Amino acid sequence: MMKSLFTVSVIVPVYNGEKYIRRCLDSLLHQTLENIQIIVVNDASTDNTLSILNEYKKKAENKVTIITLPINKKQGGARNAGLDVAKGEYIGFVDADDFVKLDMYKKLYEKALSDNYDVVDSDYLIHDGERVIGSEVSANLTAKKDIFSNYGRLWTKIFKNHFFNKNDLGIRFPEGLFYEDNYIQFFLAAETKNMGKIPEAFYYYSYNPISTTRLSDNPRYFDRLKTADMAFEDFKKRDDYQKYKEQVDYRIYNLGVYITFLGLISNHSKIPFNKVSEINNLNKKLNISRNKYFKNSSKKYRLFGFLILNLPYPFVCMLYVRFKLAQLYKNLK
Repeated sequence: MMKSLFTVSVIVPVYNGEKYIRRCLDSLLHQTLENIQIIVVNDASTDNTLSILNEYKKKAENKVTIITLPINKKQGGARNAGLDVAKGEYIGFVDADDFVKLDMYKKLYEKALSDNYDVVDSDYLIHDGERVIGSEVSANLTAKKDIFSNYGRLWTKIFKNHFFNKNDLGIRFPEGLFYEDNYIQFFLAAETKNMGKIPEAFYYYSYNPISTTRLSDNPRYFDRLKTADMAFEDFKKRDDYQKYKEQVDYRIYNLGVYITFLGLISNHSKIPFNKVSEINNLNKKLNISRNKYFKNSSKKYRLFGFLILNLPYPFVCMLYVRFKLAQLYKNLK
């Protein structure tokens, strides 16, 4: 097997990122890991992003690869374009409005080599643009039975190239949709033979309370449902579906049914009954009431699951009224 040209390829999709892309790229260009490949995918930006990228390309031509897409393909399509040219032994992902500590990839790469790990994970910090406001610890996965429910964030990890190499597993993101990472995590988890973990936070996740997927009445909110349904249908085609069925179905239920159903109230000015019907269709396909992970969940979770399945329209109306009354009370205080 020919040795990879780079240690780690880091893929950064960016759309209209002129306000923050410099911070991200500076944190990558100054990594202590040698021979890193930085792939920036300009996802049809309409602002000054491309000129900034060209500026960085001149600074470090041997490290920076720029791809410009003619049409906007969202995070998934942009990441796929980056994967097509990635030449690193391992692959990492960074969102353009985030940034990382300068020793992140050196430490992850050294850990990966220490025991030939497929994946190495780490923790992350939550940043509001000015300061750190919180942190999250990724699960230290040692058992395959936990891997689907606790696979965690893509951008805290590095992955062996073979996950994405088209001559090997060739795993790819869905394009033109948000929540693309929800989809791909099932296939990455199924193929992960071993995962190392460094109990240290390297990644600065930028929290934005008015991000695209949090805006009221945004139809992109239901991409969560679409990607969950896609994952269900595509994973069923795998030979190992029956082996992982209960774990996979339970995780798909949580992402596509439970979280989507409860969150649609606070994200919409009126009840989208047509989407309630779509959620219910996925719920029926999963037959979650017989799932052992569902049976072992909390009483509240199981009660909500029963109501979502058997009384979806009365339940969503009750949640909606409750939410509006809470809003009214808050405004009157």
